[in-house]
Amino acid sequence: MDDIINKYQQQLDNYKQLQLCVAQQRTYLTELNDKSFQEETHNMETLMNEIKKLDRNIKKEHTNKENTVVINQFLGQIKILAVDIQKVNAANTLLLKNRMDFIRFNINVATQAVAGASYKPDGDTANSTRKIKMFDQSI
Repeated sequence: MDDIINKYQQQLDNYKQLQLCVAQQRTYLTELNDKSFQEETHNMETLMNEIKKLDRNIKKEHTNKENTVVINQFLGQIKILAVDIQKVNAANTLLLKNRMDFIRFNINVATQAVAGASYKPDGDTANSTRKIKMFDQSI
């Protein structure tokens, strides 16, 4: 019985670490710190793999007969942490989507800045004007 309680305690600790990782990811997203964001994502993946592994072990060893008050407390705390992690993760997903949209917008503006070629084959450069495209309008 103590073994299963220890595994639930490890599971709870992993969820707490995952909650910290998700919060740290939000900070890195708002600070535009890509390298740290990537490292934190790797740490989260490692934690999630550990959580899945522990969950499989718990399901193999745990029977309904061992449903005690302590285990129910662990399960309740884990559920609360999981809901909180999902909320923060949804906000992080929105931040990441907005950032990607901003990057795509800047790429589109940069690639569509010049409307036409600056070289005129007829040699008439005195009367030619260079048009610049700005937000889908020729200026």
